[in-house]
Amino acid sequence: GRLSPNVLAITRVSKTLAFSFVDSNIVFSDATVVFSHGRGRDFALLQSNVHAVFAWQHASRLKSDLRYSPTDALEPFAFPEGFSDARNAPLDDLGHRFHQARIEVMRADRIGLTKLYKRFHTDIEHDPRIEELRAFQHEMDVAVVHAYGWHDLDLEHGFHEVPYLPESDRVRFSISEAARVEVLRRLSELNRQRYQEE
Repeated sequence: GRLSPNVLAITRVSKTLAFSFVDSNIVFSDATVVFSHGRGRDFALLQSNVHAVFAWQHASRLKSDLRYSPTDALEPFAFPEGFSDARNAPLDDLGHRFHQARIEVMRADRIGLTKLYKRFHTDIEHDPRIEELRAFQHEMDVAVVHAYGWHDLDLEHGFHEVPYLPESDRVRFSISEAARVEVLRRLSELNRQRYQEE
C-alpha cells in the first residue's frame, strides 16, 4: 500500500488554491491551513473546480488573493452524500496520481506550486506534462461531479476568464462561467436541503 502522509495543507493566502499532502509530524506555521483529511479522494474533491468555485465565492480576499479559512470555505461546503463509500474509491487513486504527477514536474523543473500553476493556466503552454495535468484536472472534476450525482452537468473545461480575479490576470484553465454558476447553485441547494433535514 501507499504510505499516506495523512494530512492535506494549503497556504492560507494564495491565488492558486493548491492543496498538498504533507507529513503530519512537521510543525506548521500560521500561514498554513491544515486539514485532518488525508485520503486521495479528499485531495481530489478539494482540488476540484467544484470546491474552487465555492471557495472563491465564500472566502475573504487579501488584495486579489484568496484567504482560505476553513470556517468560510470548508465548513459550509457540502461534501457528496456517502463520500466515504466504496463507490468513490476510484477518486483515491485519481487524487494520488494527480498529486504525484504535479510533484514530478516540480522536481524535474525545480519549481514550486506557484510557478507550476502559472504554466498550468497559460494557454500557450503545451508541455505534454502540463497538458497531462490539465487532463487529470478534467478527469478529477468530472469524477467529483459524478460523486454528487450530477451526471447531466457539462463542465466545459477550457481557458476561461474568471470573474473573481483582476482583469490583467483572469484567464484560467477551468470550467465555464455557466458551469461555475450552476455548481454554486447546486451546492447552495444541497446546503439548504441538509440544513432543513437537521
